[in-house]
Amino acid sequence: MRFSPTSLSLILAGVLFCLSSPVARAGTEWPVINHDLTAQRYIEGLSFNRENIRRLRVLCEVELNEPAWFGSGLLEVDQTLYVTTLHASYAVSATDCRPRWRSVISFQNGTIPSYFATRGAAYEAGRLFRGTNDGRLLALDARTGNLQWAAQIADPSQSEYVISAPIAWSGRVFVGIASSDLGIRGRVMALDAQSGKTLWTFQSMEMGNELGGGFWTSFSLDEASGTLFAPVANPSPVFYPKDRPGPDLHTNSVLALDARTGALRWSYQAIPADEHDWDLSATPTLYETQDHQLRLAVTGKSGLVYGVDPTRRQQVFKTPGTTLKNTEIPLTEHWLRVCPGAGAQYNGTAHHPGLGLLFVGMIDWCRYFMSSAPTSSSDHAGGATTPDYKDQPRGMLSALDDRTGEIRWQIPQEAPVIAGLLTTSSNLLFSGDLKGMLRIRDAGTGEVLKSVDLGATLNHGLIGYAESEQSRIAVAAGGSSVATAGLAGPLQIKILGLGGGGQADHYRFPRLQPPEISDSPGMSLYLAVCGNCHGRSATGGLYPSLMRNGDLSDPKRLRHFLATVPAPMPKLYPGLLKSREVDQIAEYFRTTLFDCAATPETCKPPGKPRSLGSRDWRSVYSVLTSPRCINCHTATNSTSPSTNDYPRQTDTRRPHLYAISRGSDNKGLGNGRCETCHGLTNNPVTGAPGVSEDGKPSWQLAPTTMAWESSPGQPMDGASLCKMIQDPSLNGGLDAEGLIKHVETEAFVLWAWNPGLDSRGKPRTRPPLSHREFTAAFSRWLRQGGLCPD
Repeated sequence: MRFSPTSLSLILAGVLFCLSSPVARAGTEWPVINHDLTAQRYIEGLSFNRENIRRLRVLCEVELNEPAWFGSGLLEVDQTLYVTTLHASYAVSATDCRPRWRSVISFQNGTIPSYFATRGAAYEAGRLFRGTNDGRLLALDARTGNLQWAAQIADPSQSEYVISAPIAWSGRVFVGIASSDLGIRGRVMALDAQSGKTLWTFQSMEMGNELGGGFWTSFSLDEASGTLFAPVANPSPVFYPKDRPGPDLHTNSVLALDARTGALRWSYQAIPADEHDWDLSATPTLYETQDHQLRLAVTGKSGLVYGVDPTRRQQVFKTPGTTLKNTEIPLTEHWLRVCPGAGAQYNGTAHHPGLGLLFVGMIDWCRYFMSSAPTSSSDHAGGATTPDYKDQPRGMLSALDDRTGEIRWQIPQEAPVIAGLLTTSSNLLFSGDLKGMLRIRDAGTGEVLKSVDLGATLNHGLIGYAESEQSRIAVAAGGSSVATAGLAGPLQIKILGLGGGGQADHYRFPRLQPPEISDSPGMSLYLAVCGNCHGRSATGGLYPSLMRNGDLSDPKRLRHFLATVPAPMPKLYPGLLKSREVDQIAEYFRTTLFDCAATPETCKPPGKPRSLGSRDWRSVYSVLTSPRCINCHTATNSTSPSTNDYPRQTDTRRPHLYAISRGSDNKGLGNGRCETCHGLTNNPVTGAPGVSEDGKPSWQLAPTTMAWESSPGQPMDGASLCKMIQDPSLNGGLDAEGLIKHVETEAFVLWAWNPGLDSRGKPRTRPPLSHREFTAAFSRWLRQGGLCPD
């Protein structure tokens, strides 16, 4: 923890200012994504209580009907719900879900954004304010959606964009510029709400050559003192602090700025010299404890909740909200497993003043990290990170004492809790997770009172309000997320309330395609839906490169893949993507990404096995070339081993997910070692197979000398495979009796008939013969001379 010299000098000089006692906004309207400027997400006046909440159900829903990343907060003002996506803003009736208007954004000058998301909007005096990924802040007429003004406040050619949700106060709009990860200099800006004129700018990095310090989310504000609280992201290079020229003074910090002038009043730094990309990615919550002490609570990707006394500018508590492990060990060039990978994202704490509790939802999922010197001036990473795929992403929900930070209750969740929390004066707590479960709890104890499966991931907006004396809950559902749990779903707003049975009313906007930021509709779709995870050029980002997956250029195979891909990747089709849109993405893969005309071998699906010969040999061949066996007996393309030397998966023999490569000992490279995911037995949670020998995990590829493919993905013909497996120089030195014993007793062979469940809980297919039938045919064939077909 560190305060800036500027703030310390103010304290020593006695230049203190008075903060008001923050009170949650009266009424139930939501003009900013966290309800009011204190960001407490606490509501009075709703009719929900412990007894009637069991009757909560979906009353109506509206599909936004576009394929896009969805991580936006919701607003509710004057019986209207507002939400934003990458390239549109929406207004919907808060009473019955009927569409009101949609305002579509056209990116300027063919801009291809660096990141494809938005965190939401703000409302003041009839205007809706939102940022864009081509660096603008827009003001829309809240009644019609018509554009009133647009201010270019960031430069997309320098990887700057406006993803954070603004707040509005006293005729001013406050917003931050991202992204630290791409080497920008972050800043907070205030604009005039009527004209869009810039009133002031505050650079979060004090030295001219320091980089980073962007803003991902929204702000809070103390109205009496006019103090703006802004959470700052990480420095750059992200994972290599040795290459940073300065002290990273305001990164991973909360800035306290004079909202009228932009002057720095003080700052609190939660994580000095960050090397894990643990920015403060959530809005600070300003509240008063029951003993009338002012507090500021902020959280982020470190998995900690920080409590700060904003009057004395002192840290009061620092409490874990998820699993912590290896957080104090400095990163090196070797992979280190650290927990958490990304604790809290986008939404911060909620506060219940009557109970004296803070609530926080988090991701409970570890990652591997490594640090290395940047390879060029454009390398703003200085290392890398990747999830621990041995586990599926889970979540954690916690209640903390708002004075001391002591945990009152903490409950593991089946999936990450990223959506905003909502707490009410009737002592209820509403939370949503990435598997689509909306849960209502007793806020004091954590007891679940009601669960509603919404069928689409809950990634951000979750609010409560009252319309015509009827209390309502609204959620933004669907889309993808940075910590997906296998679910996506179409982009929707759902409104819930108390009532009996009956079918929920359903509405739908006309289908909207992503803006044509290239000549290829498929590229636009890829960027809007897939680019945040796999990178703009598909070479990897948060998740692996797609460059070894040329077979996905076939529309049928791509549809099958998107419909069956294992978690944590979300199921994008059917639901978020339509069949024609998948075909367009496949066309982009075929013509551009993989250029199948120039390199047809990269786009071929695995060949179908075939063989002549005796009946027994054909039986043996059918087993050896079944996916359960040949997926680990893969060939290397000698002209490009780094891109073709890997295992395969599933019955379609797809290249192994997560860019796994063979390694010198056939057990993987870096953090992609086989034992990272594969244990002693089949894992019922992740679906990863497991085999043990001498009590140790032994999953691995067969040596390249034992490849049963003639080239990557192409099974050997029967004559070649028949000769190869009988050659002692290629089969591990085994004669006929040794081979027979091997197929009868070896652990890997036996696994093929006990392959367990896949990641979706479905039994894997087994070889076409039983183990007894296979060993009998194998024994007869060898003992009768092991004759091979011509």
